[in-house]
Order: sequence, then C-alpha cells, then structure tokens
Amino acid sequence: PEDRSIIESILFKHTSTLGLRYYTAHRSTLPRAAVDVETPWGLIRGKVAKRPDGHVTFAAEYDDCRLVAREHDIPVQAVTLDAARQWESISNDVILHPADASLD
Repeated sequence: PEDRSIIESILFKHTSTLGLRYYTAHRSTLPRAAVDVETPWGLIRGKVAKRPDGHVTFAAEYDDCRLVAREHDIPVQAVTLDAARQWESISNDVILHPADASLD
C-alpha cells in the first residue's frame, strides 16, 4: 500500500498498460507439510495436505519433476505419477484426524 505509487510508476514506465486494478485478496489454505520421495528417477520434493475429512493428499513439485524428466528424456507426467505412486506406497493411505498435529 505505501509503495503503490512507486510500483504504479514502474509499471506505467516499463509496460504498455494503460491502467491498473488493485484490490485486497484473501487466501484459505489447508494444513500441509513438505515431503521428499525417492523415485526411480531420483529424489522429488512434494507437499502433503490434510483435507477437511482428514484424508491426506500428495502433490509433487513441478520444477523437480520437470528437471528429472529433462535429465532422463521422459515425460514430466511419468515422473509426477512415479512420485505419487511412491508417496502412496509409503503412506499406506494415511488418514489424519483433525486432532493430529503432524500437518498443522
């Protein structure tokens, strides 16, 4: 907010925009934790999140998957799926209840 005029000046000077919109945004997030999984292609970082029903889901970090895919000349989707399968194999479809503090 206090830097708004500085940022506006930079944007007007260095872009072709004729106007700017600004507003306050709010974000809701789920409890989450960083995890690493070992795949046939190497270590992949990811995040696990606890859903409102207590179910835990995994999402591989795209940048890790992209790098490994490029190094091994395989599709990014193959790395992403391998990372998800690896998480499933070590998680045993863990269900954490709201009282559990492991992802808070």
